[in-house]
Amino acid sequence: MRLQHTLLAALALAAGIASADPILPAGTAAENTAAIQAVIDAAGNGGTVTLGAGLFEIDSQLMVTNGVTLAGQGWDSTVVKQKTSGQRVATVAGGATLVGVAVTGGKTAANWHHGAGVLVEDGTVSWCCVTNNTSTGRNIYGVGVSFMKGSIDHSIVAFNHADSYMIAGGGIGAYYDTAKPSNYGPIAIDTCLVYGNSVIAKDSNSPYGPVGRGGGIGFSGTQFSDITIRNTTVAGNDANYEAGGLYFNTSNMKLVNCIVSGNSVNSAEDNVVGTPVSGSSNNLIGGDPSFVDAASGNYHLSANSPAIGGGVSYEGIDVDLDDVAFLDPPSMGCYQSGGVAKVKAPEFFPASGTRFYPSTNVTLSCETAGVSIYYTLDGSDPTDSSTLYTNTVPIALSATTTVKARAYKTDMAPSAVVSATYLYKAPVPGPGGFLKCVEITLATNLATTAITTGLPALIKLSETTISGFDYDDFFVPNGGDMMFVDANGDPLPHEVDTWDESGESLVWVKIPSTAAGTTITMCYGSNAVTDDSADVWNGYVGVWHFEEATADTAANSYGMYANSTATEGIDGHVAEHTVTNEAGRFGKGFRTNDSTSSQGGNFNYGGVWVNDSGANSPIDGGENFTISGWFKHDQLDYYWDHLFYKRSRSDNGTSGAYVNAFAIESNSGTGSNPQIKPRGSSDKGNVALTENQGLQDTWAYLTFVYNGDRCVVYKNGAQTDWLVIDACIDNDAPLVFGNNCNVAFGTMGDAAWNGWIDEVRFSKGSKDAAWVAAEYAAMNA
Repeated sequence: MRLQHTLLAALALAAGIASADPILPAGTAAENTAAIQAVIDAAGNGGTVTLGAGLFEIDSQLMVTNGVTLAGQGWDSTVVKQKTSGQRVATVAGGATLVGVAVTGGKTAANWHHGAGVLVEDGTVSWCCVTNNTSTGRNIYGVGVSFMKGSIDHSIVAFNHADSYMIAGGGIGAYYDTAKPSNYGPIAIDTCLVYGNSVIAKDSNSPYGPVGRGGGIGFSGTQFSDITIRNTTVAGNDANYEAGGLYFNTSNMKLVNCIVSGNSVNSAEDNVVGTPVSGSSNNLIGGDPSFVDAASGNYHLSANSPAIGGGVSYEGIDVDLDDVAFLDPPSMGCYQSGGVAKVKAPEFFPASGTRFYPSTNVTLSCETAGVSIYYTLDGSDPTDSSTLYTNTVPIALSATTTVKARAYKTDMAPSAVVSATYLYKAPVPGPGGFLKCVEITLATNLATTAITTGLPALIKLSETTISGFDYDDFFVPNGGDMMFVDANGDPLPHEVDTWDESGESLVWVKIPSTAAGTTITMCYGSNAVTDDSADVWNGYVGVWHFEEATADTAANSYGMYANSTATEGIDGHVAEHTVTNEAGRFGKGFRTNDSTSSQGGNFNYGGVWVNDSGANSPIDGGENFTISGWFKHDQLDYYWDHLFYKRSRSDNGTSGAYVNAFAIESNSGTGSNPQIKPRGSSDKGNVALTENQGLQDTWAYLTFVYNGDRCVVYKNGAQTDWLVIDACIDNDAPLVFGNNCNVAFGTMGDAAWNGWIDEVRFSKGSKDAAWVAAEYAAMNA
């Protein structure tokens, strides 16, 4: 089994120092789920979250998104196990990667709920073991791993099972939904072992009878454009209808160097149903591949296997499932016979991209013991005649340099060539009189289109993550002697959100651009700094951090609504359940609900009431606006809990629901994840948007942009859907988040948002997609 190398962070907060991402330890199921998801959400595009060795039980599915890599220590060391029935283990989307873990225990029961182990909407699964996941719902396509688009490589998919009816792909599968063609793209399966999976349909209610196809792999849909399965072994899988091994009905399936043998339907060998397209070659379908010991799950090739050397050469040939370099031409299947193991690639410290001044030392290491590492500094690829690295003598750099390295060992194939670039950069000269200056650089673009009008970004300060940073170097309490400047030395507005000298402090800074490479400098340790916090939020109507929220006020906020009340209640009545100040997405947030009491409709829970009568309202009739906030939902047991609400009591129940109103609600009484529903000043617009909004026990940033005739909805910076709604009317009622603002029955309010809210922002005008994406990324970059 391959043991994954440690993946280092691409962080460059401190000049000359790069630090590794923290390796998350295992805890309880609830702790694991919350901790892993929080770090994924905060990692930003291209970030890495590393799990330590051990068993990580979880109680809801993980959403690995936004280009994040979730990495374990190898499938034999890091196990992620779903503990809760009805939940898959993970969804991989937005170009994300899952690597080096075992995925097990997923149990889905809902119809059309594919991928009990992993659902790959758009991403990669690599060097994983996906095993013992089950589905009992109807119309299931892919139990272990289900695809919309993406790839899986160097992985074992084994002992996954489904029953019921109309099922395909016990190990790996996909179903093409013709109503959503943009969701689908190329699918690749490379160097995988798929065995011991089964689809034994038992439910006879189907008009077709119980149908189970493709015990190992099953694809349903003639519209798939490009599916490639290469150097993969599909053996020992079962189905009860047809194709114990591989089923497909698309004309775009390409098989290269594959073994599909020893699969059965009702105990009779039945390996493949479907005709591979042109370009398929050198496959062993049926017959005896002469495995070492298939009965015990050993699908290595014995010395007399006809698959040895029987493959066709292809570009990018790599290593087999044992991490042994394939010969050229390779054998068929996932295991090479007669090859040699490949040396692991060297690793650099500090990480590539580190800025330094005036000099830095680079060290090299390799997971393979007993190697010799050679390196170059002139851009050429190293050979065993290049400079030999010595552990006792680091590589000293005093200018911008690209270091290339390669490891060699006798009787092994040399490693891949790897490189790291180190950037010489003197700190920007800041104002005089400061004890310390730290340079901070954006590693990636925060949006496709750079925002250069100034946007608040979150800076996290901690002695454990920034080398050389020390709270003792501040002269004024609570960071009062801190200053930020741009590349020209001009001051940038900032606001301290939370200050924790024993941990992590949060600071909002108005950065000059969201483009990659934008550099700012933090200076601190001086008595000559003035407060510029108000200027951070120019352009916003209201901003609520809730760090100091209490039962009486939603404090720590900006704008004309800074004195919003938290518990005003209906027509002056005191709320039955007040706001509680609890852990939020950033520091503290607020919760509107007393989870120990009845949570249904018609209870007067406290929300945050924005006293915004008349022309001061952020929501006037026909006026464009943008509302956003972080939301996390608790248990799903009632309907129509409210994120934002504005409605006159006189119109409620007399003129019809939602007349002269604006609302964003959540229909969560179906037992599934909340369905977000904006409404206008009538009941028009009452349609569900993306059904799975992923809010249950998971923080998500929702943005609602109203542009005069429709509401565009974004989740975590990406548009999910839009719909036409009537004009949003200014009815002089308070705007409330977390509750309904008026009721028809006595003094009780309608159902409150059952969960947590943090970092709410209002602004006039309809923001474009680039701004929304950058605003979200600036909280996580």
